[in-house]
Amino acid sequence: MPNHFFITGSSGFLGKKLLEKLLMCDPLLRLTLLEHQAKIVIEEEYRDRVTVTTDTFENLRTLQGVDVLIHLAGATHAKNENLYRVINTEGTEKLLRLAKDSGVKHFICVSTTALGDSCGAYGASKLEAEKAVRRGGVPYTIVRFAEVYGALGNEGIGQLINIVKRFPVIPYVTNTFLAPVYVDDAIAALRAAMYRSPENNTYIIAGSKKISFYEAARGIASTFGKKIVCVPIPQVLIRAAKRGLFFLFAHDQVGRLICEKDYNIDLAIQDLNFSPRSFREGLQKCRTARK
Repeated sequence: MPNHFFITGSSGFLGKKLLEKLLMCDPLLRLTLLEHQAKIVIEEEYRDRVTVTTDTFENLRTLQGVDVLIHLAGATHAKNENLYRVINTEGTEKLLRLAKDSGVKHFICVSTTALGDSCGAYGASKLEAEKAVRRGGVPYTIVRFAEVYGALGNEGIGQLINIVKRFPVIPYVTNTFLAPVYVDDAIAALRAAMYRSPENNTYIIAGSKKISFYEAARGIASTFGKKIVCVPIPQVLIRAAKRGLFFLFAHDQVGRLICEKDYNIDLAIQDLNFSPRSFREGLQKCRTARK
């Protein structure tokens, strides 16, 4: 069983949740965390088995003895679209070379269901990162997350929750679908992948049901006891204008919202014992936690 894990991106929304779960539930493992811009603070009771490094990919020397590398870090909102390739694609390539040279046994790449050129520069960079992983020479697992949400999230579905709670009128793009996955379910699947021998598989981690943007907004309103009016905006207008619903999403998020995505979770159910709760159940958890 692997016991030394190296994690990038442990200060992000998913990374914090993963770190919290590993420290609480897996007392025998050792962790090395790569600190980026945000400071990583480890509680004293865990410091004997957690190492934090501030090395860059260029001078990183802490992969020796690492069993599994979980690559969560990446650019998600960049004003300069070239940064997506520099950070998401080229950064992954650098890390893969280091992992191969250091004898890492398993490289886990956290990716997205918003994948490819049709999903904008971000989606294109993540697709190229996946290709790099497949040819990198290190046994791998690719985990593609759909729209992850939770009580403390403030992006995507979390942002939509906050908006529905504050505003009575919600514009939405027609013919747009989501498969929101509650953060605890997403982390459970990722932990299962960490302890599973790599088979060079790609898993999709999404909600149990694909729903429309309209259904998502109405479901949130119902859960939090809000009255809203949903105003439809044809997708063709969004595409033609090349502008987004800045009321709801940053400009570079629009491509990810309206592009086609694969939400087939069958392989994750089979291999990772993935069992996502319904969107309604997840929202109830959010409502309870936010009180």
